[in-house]
Order: sequence, then C-alpha cells, then structure tokens
Amino acid sequence: MQIARPTFIVAELPQDVAAWVRHTRAVYEPAIAHLPAEITLAGSSGVGPIERGQDIELVRSTLASILAGRLPFATRFTRVDSFPGTGIFFASPEPEPFVALHRAIATSGIAFASSPFPYRAHCSLKGLTPLGPGDREALERLSVPQEPFAIRTVSVYEMERMQPNRLFSIEG
Repeated sequence: MQIARPTFIVAELPQDVAAWVRHTRAVYEPAIAHLPAEITLAGSSGVGPIERGQDIELVRSTLASILAGRLPFATRFTRVDSFPGTGIFFASPEPEPFVALHRAIATSGIAFASSPFPYRAHCSLKGLTPLGPGDREALERLSVPQEPFAIRTVSVYEMERMQPNRLFSIEG
C-alpha cells in the first residue's frame, strides 16, 4: 500500500490530557473536537505532510527505527499560545524532545511536502473559524494541565475532509 492522502506523524496524548484538549476544542472550535488529541511531529510545520506514493511499510519501518529507545518520554504543557497575528491557538508543550524527534523524522529519508513554517511543537485548540467576542481573552487566560504526562504512542494518520484515518501506531 502507498500513501494516497495528506498524511501526518503525530505523538498521541494520553487519555487524561486528551480529555482536556477535546473539551477545550468543543468550547472554542467544535469542528476539530473529533480529531485526535496529539502533537504533530511531521506534517504541519517544519515539513509538510508525507509525500504521496511512498510505501506505507517503508514509512513504518523507518519510523520504528527512529523511535526505538525514544518512547515513552515525559513532557508537559507549559501554556496556551497563539501564532502571531492569527486566531490560531494551541497548547504549547516543552519543546524537547519534540524538536529532536521532528529533526530525526525530517531527515530520515521519508519524503515530505514543504512547509512555509518552522517547526513548533503544538496541540491545536482553535483556528478554523474566526474568534468570537471574548474568545481571544478567554483563550489567553486558559490554564493547561500542569501535571507531566507520558508520550507512549506515535501514530501516522491520513486525512480526508477533516476525517482522520490511523494507518498505524508505534508504541513504546
């Protein structure tokens, strides 16, 4: 099988943190509340989605090699932030080891589309629809879960019309 749709590599959030993300999305951006609660490692910034036509098994084996010995790892969210000049808000995690994983994936030999944005680890909370009255202020005051959490799973999802389809996951 080959990659046929826009495809992303993500670090899956554990259930308790994912519940907070889903709730926050349901309040501020219901159209994305159904999407996996994750931190994108490849596909939105730094590099774009995986190029179409690549063999899924080759992507899986390459990713498994990169992740060997790196999962699980502990992290935590530090704050809610936004991209400057936009209404795109996200939960910002500690940057490492996400930056190191992104770099390893981006230089692994897997082909990616380009992205005009530098890599920034983030979990999207709001950004498809315009901000409503008071939304910016409310999002800027929002507290993230303070407890550290473990990233145990990295998944590869293809997307079509905002519907995710998990191709595979690697657990550590």
